[in-house]
Amino acid sequence: MKRQLSRELKKLGIPSTVKSVDDIIEQWSTLTEEQQVEGYRLLSVAEERMETAEYNIRLYRPMRDRSSVSSLRKCLANVVPDSSIFDGGLENDSTSCHVAEYDNKVVGYVSYDEDRFYRHIHEVVVAPKYRRKGIMSGLLASVEGTAPLSLLVHSTNRSGREAFHTFGFVQEGSTPDGYLFMVKEF
Repeated sequence: MKRQLSRELKKLGIPSTVKSVDDIIEQWSTLTEEQQVEGYRLLSVAEERMETAEYNIRLYRPMRDRSSVSSLRKCLANVVPDSSIFDGGLENDSTSCHVAEYDNKVVGYVSYDEDRFYRHIHEVVVAPKYRRKGIMSGLLASVEGTAPLSLLVHSTNRSGREAFHTFGFVQEGSTPDGYLFMVKEF
């Protein structure tokens, strides 16, 4: 998460020595008004997530995590009108998965694979009870690398679209069946 925050601040032209709200206050006079506002917002959000997100992220272990991930996958039915777009996700040998644990319970996961151009996210799900605690942010950060991230989100999934936009994804296209193709460049 710190790496993601550092990149976002760097995009704003804020020095990489800024690691906290206190650092921004010390350098306040050297920042433009836009940098001050956006930098403070980014740091506040990051610090809030750090305070509320008592979770850890690790690689999926089939023998241990299959039933938990399977039950979480049912949450997709609430936001994806036609889940046939998903190809079975975790059963595919090329698909990788990270899970988020909270109090030794799997509360979220992200599945993805890679090709020459993108690291494509198939599914990212956080149990409803554990949303707004920074878990989705942590899961997305766990799959970041040098390749751009891509995903499909249904146009009717307003909260998903807004969340992905907040994490830096931009729409680059759409499918005839209502899915938006979103990408996050690095």
